[in-house]
Amino acid sequence: MEKTFSQRRLEIVEQRPMIGDFKSRWPALFQQSEVNAEFLRITTKPLQSKFMYQLDHFSDKLLQIFTSKGGVKGKKIKEALAITDLCDNINTRRECILKSLVIYLNEDPDSFFKEYLASAADDAERDISNTVMGIYTIRRNGDGGPEDVGIVIEGIKVMENVGNVIVGLILLLGLIYALDLSFPDNLKYTFEFLQKVVMNLDGHKLNAKIQQLKIKLYGVDIIVYQPMITSRGDTYRFLLLVGEIRAFSSASAFLGLSDSRKLTLDSGIPTKVEELHTFIKTFFQLEEDFRLQYMDADFNEFINLTSVSEIAHKSTLKVIYSPILSPVEPFITLYTASAADDAERDISNTVMGIYTIRRNGDGGPEDVGIVIEGIKVMENVGNVIVGLIMLLGLIYALDLSFPDNLKYTFEFLQKVVMNLDGHKLNAKIQQLKIKLFA
Repeated sequence: MEKTFSQRRLEIVEQRPMIGDFKSRWPALFQQSEVNAEFLRITTKPLQSKFMYQLDHFSDKLLQIFTSKGGVKGKKIKEALAITDLCDNINTRRECILKSLVIYLNEDPDSFFKEYLASAADDAERDISNTVMGIYTIRRNGDGGPEDVGIVIEGIKVMENVGNVIVGLILLLGLIYALDLSFPDNLKYTFEFLQKVVMNLDGHKLNAKIQQLKIKLYGVDIIVYQPMITSRGDTYRFLLLVGEIRAFSSASAFLGLSDSRKLTLDSGIPTKVEELHTFIKTFFQLEEDFRLQYMDADFNEFINLTSVSEIAHKSTLKVIYSPILSPVEPFITLYTASAADDAERDISNTVMGIYTIRRNGDGGPEDVGIVIEGIKVMENVGNVIVGLIMLLGLIYALDLSFPDNLKYTFEFLQKVVMNLDGHKLNAKIQQLKIKLFA
C-alpha cells in the first residue's frame, strides 16, 4: 500500500470514483491498520493514538462545559451523559462525551449514529442503503452489547465489526482524508472540531461556534509574580487571576476576570520548582494539574520553569493549563525501571520523543531510546544526545515533520548546528544565531 500511495491519490483526486467501485479496486485500504497508515501518509500524524490521547485529555473540561448548559440543550446533554453514571467502560464514556459534543454544537447525533436491533435486519439494511455517511450499531436486544458496529459511506458498509462507536468515528475520519471526502452536512461542526481542535489539523481558520468552544476548552488560570524590593529585603507578591480566555492567538491571551487573590511572602519563595508548584497548588486550592512558566525577556514568550533562580529577575510567572501555551507532551521523558507498565503506556501514546529508563532515580540509564508514533524505533542508543542525533537522522530518512513541542529546537539543530536549509530562519532562531556569531 505504501508503494501504490501516489497512484491511489491520483485516482481519487482526478477520477472521483464511487465508493463501491473504489473499495472493489483497493479492498486492503478498508482495514483498520491501513486506514491508520494512509492517514499518517497524508497528514504525517498518527490517527488513532493521537485522537484517543487528545479526547481523553480534553474529556474532563468538555464535561464541565457540557454540564453547565441549561434549557433544552442541557436536558439532552444530561440524557446523553446519564449512562456514564451506570457504566465505567472507557469507550462508553468517550461515546457519551462525543454525542454530547454533537448536541452542544446544535447537531443531531441520532441522524448520524444509527442503532438497530438484530431482529429488524431488513429495516436496518434498507435504512443503511439510504445513508450518505454514518456509524451504525446493531444490537441483539436493546440493552445488550453491540453485535456489530460499522461505517457507512454512500449507502455501503465500507467497514464492519470495528469494535465500538469511537473507533468507528476515528476510522471514518481517516477514510474522509484517505478518500478526499467532505464532512457530513449533518455533523459538519462536530467534524471540524475533531479535525481542527482534537487532531490539530488545518486549524488556522475556525467557525465561530468552534472558536467559542475552543476558547472555553483552553481556559487558563494565571498567577502573576512580581518581586518587590522593600526595606525588609525581597518581598514576593502573588496575584491569582482566575477567569476564562476571551480571545487568543498563538502568541497571546486576554482574560476576563472573575476572581483574584493576593499573597505576600516576606520570607521569599521556595527554592525548588517542585516545592513552589506544591505551595501554589495548595494555597490557591488548584485542583487540576498545571505547569509553571516564566516570561523569557530575549524571546518575549513564556517557557517552562526548570529552576526558581530563572525567575529572580523576571516579571511574570504563569500557571498554565493551556496546551497552546504549554506543550502537553514532554519530549525527553525519564522513567524508573520499577514503573515499566506506566512507561510502556506513556510511550505508546507518544508521537515523537526520547525516553530514558533508570534502575533508580539517581543511577545511570538502563535504556535510552527513540519513540516515533508510539513505537520504540531504536533502543539502547547510549545517551540522550546520541538519541537526539539519531532521531534527527530518522526525521530526514523517513521524511517526517519536526515535533510540534520542539519545533524551534529542531530548526536550530537543522539550520544552525548542521547548517542545512538555513536560508530562511524563524525570528527567534535568527536572534539566537546573531548572538551566537557575534
